[in-house]
Amino acid sequence: MPHKSINGWFVLALCIDVSLGCSSGRATNAALPPPLPEPAKCWDSSQDQHGMISGPRDPRERLTNIAIARQLQELHLAIGRYSRGERPVYAGTIRARDNVGANGSNTRDGLLDGVVWAILFREPTHPGAPDPGLAELLIVNEEGQRQLRMIQKRAAPSITEITPVTAWGTNAGSIGACRNCAPSLFQTPSRIDLNNITATRRFERFEGSATVHGVLERIPPGALSFAQIARAHHFDSWGREAAIQEIAQRDGELVRVVRGRADEPAPEAQTHAPAGYTSCRRAADYSAEWWIDRTCLGRFGVWSVVFGPTATRCCVPYRGNDTPPSCVDVPGSP
Repeated sequence: MPHKSINGWFVLALCIDVSLGCSSGRATNAALPPPLPEPAKCWDSSQDQHGMISGPRDPRERLTNIAIARQLQELHLAIGRYSRGERPVYAGTIRARDNVGANGSNTRDGLLDGVVWAILFREPTHPGAPDPGLAELLIVNEEGQRQLRMIQKRAAPSITEITPVTAWGTNAGSIGACRNCAPSLFQTPSRIDLNNITATRRFERFEGSATVHGVLERIPPGALSFAQIARAHHFDSWGREAAIQEIAQRDGELVRVVRGRADEPAPEAQTHAPAGYTSCRRAADYSAEWWIDRTCLGRFGVWSVVFGPTATRCCVPYRGNDTPPSCVDVPGSP
């Protein structure tokens, strides 16, 4: 476990250039460099559980495990899914154009031309689905202002739908589709060739189309810098940017102070509660720290969990109306 200290804070200055590096040069259509070699794996997921208590014997120990598990999940969403390869990140050059201007409105055709980077998503079609039913490649330009999305569905994997080029964050439907025109997004290739792709769709007022030409090279997970992960997280997690922005550097590690509330069922408290107050939970506020190894961003954990007072409340079970459930504190309950 790396050495940790409580002194020496300073804020980490993030270099989050969309080019996935720290240069500020303009995009060009120069040939791509050779793919980066995959660094040796430097992390072991079994070490994530450091600090969790084996066979917890009392409520405070159980709450400690609940807090660590919850923060590990958040830490994985912010860092681990990129540094461990679950969210593949690509860079390359793309020229893409749509014909949305042909629909008779004042809208201009969309254009994405130059250096881009991309994230490959795979999601279930609905919560609880056993396998990813949807694969999406989000392509963003160097300035982080324009985007293009390519979508495939497990039910019809040979069909690729392409959205118009829009402002980043815009949720636009597809302007065209094509069959057997793009590599499978349900795989994780080191190189994605998007050459001479044309997708079309007939609308009521015009025939929509989009063309894409270019190549994307995967950045190996172990080669991603913190700045690159921060950039990927920014585009991947709308409204969750604080998870990255609050990470700071201290004594050679990346850390973030977090606060939360851990709770668990406390059925034994019913004996101390009024009749009818049968939904009982024990809870406590806590603070903790994320730590991330700067030399291996796939190695991380949660430590220094500190709890405030534990309180137990019992409530009348919620019955689905608009009235908040009635609750009482149960003093003296463990």
